[in-house]
Amino acid sequence: MGLLGNLLGPSRQAMAATIDAQRQALVKIVRARFDAASDTPLNKRHWAGADHYSADAALSPWVRRKMRARARHEAQNNGYLAGMVNTLATDAIGTGPQLLLDCGPTPTRTSWRALRKTSSSGTRKSTRPRSSAPCGS
Repeated sequence: MGLLGNLLGPSRQAMAATIDAQRQALVKIVRARFDAASDTPLNKRHWAGADHYSADAALSPWVRRKMRARARHEAQNNGYLAGMVNTLATDAIGTGPQLLLDCGPTPTRTSWRALRKTSSSGTRKSTRPRSSAPCGS
C-alpha cells in the first residue's frame, strides 16, 4: 500500500476479506452451547419433573389439593414458617374490624371507650388475627 492507500485507508475488498477472516476465526474459537439443553446422566434426574405445561394447566385440582395439604403440614411442623404465616396474616388481614364512632366532642368519646372497656372485661379476646382458613385447621 502506498502513501495514497495509507491516507484513504484499505479498499472495500481488503476490508471484506479481513472481516471474513475474523468471522472464521471466531467460529473456530467459540463453540458455545446451552448446558440446560443437553441431557447428561448428571442432570437427567434434575430435569425429570420438567414438562411443557403452562402454569394454569399444571395446577389441576388434584395438584392444588396436594400442595395445600403439604403447605399446612409444613406450617404446623415448622416454627419459622408458622411465624411467617402469622406475620403475613397480620399484615394482609390485620387484627379485624374496629368500631370507630364520631359522636361529637371528646367527653362522649371517652365515655364510649370506658363503656366498651367495662362491657368487654369479662370476655376473652384473641390477640392473634384469624383468617377464614387458618393453616392449623
